[in-house]
Amino acid sequence: GALMMHFMLETIIAGRMMGVDPFDQPAVEEGKILAKKYLAEGKG
Repeated sequence: GALMMHFMLETIIAGRMMGVDPFDQPAVEEGKILAKKYLAEGKG
């Protein structure tokens, strides 16, 4: 658990230092919409 916490904190700190929001997920909603469309077309 401690090692995992270390890497999570390291990722957060590195993201902040690079000016990136490590919690932002800009394409998640678009991916959901495309997946639903794909499944509705019977391709999945």
